[in-house]
Amino acid sequence: MQENRKLPRNFRQMGERDSLYRIYIEDYVDTFLRKLGNGRSTKAGFLLGEAVTLEEEKCWFINGAVVVDDLWGKEEEAKFDDRIWNQAQQDMDVYFPGMEICGWFLKEAEEENLDFLILQQIHREAFPEGENLLLVCQRDETKLWAGGDGDLNAVSGFYIYYERNKQMQEYMIKRNEGTRVDAVIEDKTTRNFRTIMMEKKEEAGQKHNAVMYRVCVGLAVVVLVLGINNYISFREMNQLATQAQSVEEQLQAVNATVMDQGGAQPQEQPALDANETADAGNTSDPNADGTEGEQSSGMQESAGQTETQKEMESDYQWRELETEVNAGIHYYEVKPGDTLIYISVSVYGTTDMVSKICELNEIDDPNAIAIGQKIQLP
Repeated sequence: MQENRKLPRNFRQMGERDSLYRIYIEDYVDTFLRKLGNGRSTKAGFLLGEAVTLEEEKCWFINGAVVVDDLWGKEEEAKFDDRIWNQAQQDMDVYFPGMEICGWFLKEAEEENLDFLILQQIHREAFPEGENLLLVCQRDETKLWAGGDGDLNAVSGFYIYYERNKQMQEYMIKRNEGTRVDAVIEDKTTRNFRTIMMEKKEEAGQKHNAVMYRVCVGLAVVVLVLGINNYISFREMNQLATQAQSVEEQLQAVNATVMDQGGAQPQEQPALDANETADAGNTSDPNADGTEGEQSSGMQESAGQTETQKEMESDYQWRELETEVNAGIHYYEVKPGDTLIYISVSVYGTTDMVSKICELNEIDDPNAIAIGQKIQLP
């Protein structure tokens, strides 16, 4: 039992909070149980850890599990005889010294439906004293019960927590649920390194070209708007000049008519100055200039907003690319075919981080990692 056990800080809740029990299952144990077996046969074993009282509540911390191959028989029932207990104790002494048996588990085969009443009877006979756990993995669902010689109580939810569980990692490799890194996979990773880097460069170049295209389109829109504004202003000036010339021609016609009818010399009409001419032009459409000016201002404002939006999209895409390449990933789950070199290259773009990953995760042999293993990234 660990001294000064405290509640873990880094965990996630599965299901609802249970009012009676607080059960914490370490992430490597959860991964091991979910991926145990090939789905064609039911696997059984023991849950290892400790039961303590924290904050006036009973808590289970499950940070180990051992599989006993003959525990679940062909008759579809568990056999807790002396041979089974001795086999479990041997594995505990080798891989999980100091831990206690906190219950047992079943990983159900895909086509098998377990009878809960039978499981409850088996649990009572195997654990007649105290409270112990029963965990059943059915396809993608995990169910928990707690109890002893009485009825089993269904647990509505539990917690998955994270820690450096080196003991469980070594046991996963021993059970062949993990895979060792060999030279063949390493050579394949080395050959694919150049391809991966070229693909990343090509993707970055495509995003850069897309950003430049948007910038050019934005500039073209701005130039087009400015050209339209200049054309409208030139057209307005031509209209004013035409109106002024028309007024002058009309005055000359009036003077000629008066001379023909009265025979007297008419008084000379004072010439219209430039301001009066402009006023005459404005009189024909008093709202034209104001409307055109507002349209021009609106189009200029729209052009500015368009350019700003394009620049924001450009900046966002560069930030998105930078986040994708350099994002700080806390944990990486090992998949089939993965190596530390491949993980280092995929995340950091270099093999220089392999030693730091080993040091951070206390990995003595860089060629020994397991499928489903959670590796913390520096």
